[in-house]
Amino acid sequence: MMKTENYIKWLIFAFLSLFLVACKPTADFIYTPSAPSTGEVVKFDASKSSVYKAKEGNAISVYAWDFGDGSQGTGQTTEHTYTNAGKYVVKLSVTDLAGQISATTQKITVKQGVAVTQKVSALIQSSDGTLLPNAKVTIQGQTATTDQNGQANLNLTLAQNTTKVVVTFEKDGFITQSTVVDVKDLNSVQASLLAVKNTLLISHIEDTQTISAMSLGATITFAENSFVIESTGVTAKGQVIVKVTPWDITGTDLNAMPANGFARDAKGNIVQLISAGMITAEFFDAQGNKLQLATGKTADIKMDLPFTSLQNKPLGIDSVIPMWHFSEIDGLWIEEGTGKVVAEKDSKTGLAVQATIKHFSTWNWDQPVYLNEGGSAFVKCISGDIPIRCDIRFTIQYKDNSRLAFKLNGGISESGLMFSGNIGLPKNDQISKVDWTATNGLLQGVASSGTNGDQVTIQLGAPKSKNFIRCRLPDHTFSDCSVINDEQEYKSISKEGGTVISGSNGTSKKWTASSYVVQGSQVVIYQGTANSGAFDDVMIDLTTKSIPYLIQCKLADGSSVGCDVKADNNITLYARASGQVYYLDGEVNLNWNANSLPSQENGVWVQYSGNTFKVNGNKIEIQLSQKTIIGNSVKNLQLKCSVGIEACSVRVFIIPAALLDEWLKGNYDPNLPLSFDRKINMDENETVPIVLPNVNPQDFIVFDSMNGDYSSTRTPGIPNELLSENQVIEIPWDYSLYQMPE
Repeated sequence: MMKTENYIKWLIFAFLSLFLVACKPTADFIYTPSAPSTGEVVKFDASKSSVYKAKEGNAISVYAWDFGDGSQGTGQTTEHTYTNAGKYVVKLSVTDLAGQISATTQKITVKQGVAVTQKVSALIQSSDGTLLPNAKVTIQGQTATTDQNGQANLNLTLAQNTTKVVVTFEKDGFITQSTVVDVKDLNSVQASLLAVKNTLLISHIEDTQTISAMSLGATITFAENSFVIESTGVTAKGQVIVKVTPWDITGTDLNAMPANGFARDAKGNIVQLISAGMITAEFFDAQGNKLQLATGKTADIKMDLPFTSLQNKPLGIDSVIPMWHFSEIDGLWIEEGTGKVVAEKDSKTGLAVQATIKHFSTWNWDQPVYLNEGGSAFVKCISGDIPIRCDIRFTIQYKDNSRLAFKLNGGISESGLMFSGNIGLPKNDQISKVDWTATNGLLQGVASSGTNGDQVTIQLGAPKSKNFIRCRLPDHTFSDCSVINDEQEYKSISKEGGTVISGSNGTSKKWTASSYVVQGSQVVIYQGTANSGAFDDVMIDLTTKSIPYLIQCKLADGSSVGCDVKADNNITLYARASGQVYYLDGEVNLNWNANSLPSQENGVWVQYSGNTFKVNGNKIEIQLSQKTIIGNSVKNLQLKCSVGIEACSVRVFIIPAALLDEWLKGNYDPNLPLSFDRKINMDENETVPIVLPNVNPQDFIVFDSMNGDYSSTRTPGIPNELLSENQVIEIPWDYSLYQMPE
């Protein structure tokens, strides 16, 4: 009997094992050519892979490739180029919608190709146009270094069959850039590099914590023991330097978008990206070892969303945006996961975007776009009356102010170039404008156009000023720095210096510089000024020292909240939940007081306050331990059209208290989705009731009259807490009866 039971159990186990194997997908692929040479593009195709129950909707969701030379890829179809001859094992792993995984391998032999020589000219500058010396350009392991004018020349040896290469541009203090370039365009390549913005010190990387950058509401949150030393896998502990750069894609940062905005989507297609936000983060221990998230660990990243739409398509809470990480090896963005739009009261748009990631790199929230959308423009460059070749980059600005940046490798010849087809443009009715920037050595020029077959001629002229700038610390060592000139243009200068050229007139210039330096357990900032002529070398001595502190308010449970802060020496500021940077001349020896913004608890509005604080490196945390109940906001009002007014038309809307300053300055986004926004029409002496949402009592209600002499576009508002239930508001209303902010 026992033997029979065991036999039955064995049969059941065997059946289940066979069933589970049958449920798995089958990985399979082919590649062409079958006997490739170095430099030749090898095409891999996994379309023969299959899944269990495909007719019921199952499908392969992930194709992961390992090419055997340290490079990886994704997508059902993909391409790879081997730079060294040899035998490689290519592995394909597929994952279906049920999470089942299958893998297969094939051997590939790569022959040595015939070598040829290619001359390459490179120009490397910062995202704001500073020419960068001592920057390195690398192609297939061969390197050259730029001179004082950001230029480098390279005699490149390539396999004869090479059609594409990855070109990498790098410099200390800047974010590394790489891009795929067709060999036919290698005669001239250019890159813009973005300077690292924030250097932060973390005392104990092994702790659970949230790191806040100094701009754009960018935060990184991770659990305890999340990091390992990348080269050894050992758990990281102790003090760590974090280099965090939130990209401001509404400004010049977009000029440095890695990979020229090109990406490989989850299906293996090459697409162009339009960004909703980017963030770069790198972690280093005290010995300089690079850190990375441990296997199985994740981190949450979040930053303000600068737009309420992307490529003219609305974005709102719970909108999903594809995520992409930058691969320096591939010179492409790689699709991986999604981000979600969330509410963020401290953002100028009221929105932020967040995502969970498994590794650190430069991450990008983007929609894929296609440039062959029907628009066109013909572009040529001239110097005086003479046509010349030039390097071109352009920025497409859509009607919703979202933007797409592009650099054309190889430049355009003296005869000009029609941008259409594969290097085409969106239709003219989709965009506001296209901004063109052209260079030829130190010659430069700009122009703007539409995309309705516009003829664009860019006049390139010699710079009217050229200054080589360096920044020097009190100990006479040189440092990276950020410089602002008379034209209020910010320039990124490396510790080796940088050349700033300008087309603006002016024989004398004033330069103001600042530099962040790690000293002990803190980051400090040094500042200085210098004057120069139009073509002088400039040495800026940084002699004034201050300490940037990130001020943040914390509740008893450890969560962060937005707060109004006051301190000695008449310091007043608003600190959003992610913190607010304030500069002090020395160590913290002030008294701090803070009040949180009102929030709801069990249907009642409350406010927290406190004056206890602690200092940790460059962070000041104010503890809010005292709770005050401030009651409820007014919900019902009566609007009345005054006697003597034939008819009234009024827009009633609510400005969140956290964004009031932006509203009064005129910086409030008019397209921001509001919690309450109604237009009401009334006849003379008519009264109309309105019901408001349960908002923060300190939110502002705006009554914007829109008829006749009472038309207004910036009517002052009134705090909800100064109103009374069922109060009658006459239109036009006399806001002088209420206490208004100055």
